[in-house]
Amino acid sequence: MSFSGEWDEIYKAGGHNSVWPWSDLISLTYRYSKGNGKGQKVLELGCGAGANIPFFLSLGMAYYGIEGSEHQTKILNERFEDRGVKVMTGDFTKGIPFEEMFDYIVDRGSVTCNSYIDVKNTLDAVYEKLAVGGYFFGVDWFSDGHDALKQADSSTEFVDPYTCIFHKGYFAGLGTIHFFTEQQIYSLFRKFSLLELTEKKVTQYMPEQSVCASCNLAARK
Repeated sequence: MSFSGEWDEIYKAGGHNSVWPWSDLISLTYRYSKGNGKGQKVLELGCGAGANIPFFLSLGMAYYGIEGSEHQTKILNERFEDRGVKVMTGDFTKGIPFEEMFDYIVDRGSVTCNSYIDVKNTLDAVYEKLAVGGYFFGVDWFSDGHDALKQADSSTEFVDPYTCIFHKGYFAGLGTIHFFTEQQIYSLFRKFSLLELTEKKVTQYMPEQSVCASCNLAARK
């Protein structure tokens, strides 16, 4: 069964099918792996259309993924069946359903699509499944500097002051979105060694002006 109804429908409709690996995730991985992943295991939370899979395979890593969409899980396992890729349909906020321990656990833009308490539960599970000395990379976690949070209107449902469900605009139909503060990230990673934290702001001028703000981070167990 699918654990993310919104995203299952999006993928079935052909949306958000990114095919290129995300450059910020590539940079973090190279920085800490030195480009050599032979014999190591990586787990991706919310692997979506599988854009990052070929990149990790190119480093010699054994790839595992948890994806909320059953539709997308089936496609990925068929596409990479001869490469040893293992993707399971699951809800990573409820735990990680693999017996293996991982050298790297990574996320690009999936963890941020949850409430704060679900993010905390996810990171507790991540800590338990990381090998000692293993790394966690988080990319494109929306921050409280994002215009969508600042400009939320009466159509927006607030789960808490930094967690929203939007019914208008870019995030409409994507379910729960959390916007992180700097202090929240420090709190969430108390058990880890937080190695780096950056906030990226991109200003769009046309067709209408807006600011997209998100965080990238690296942490170690």
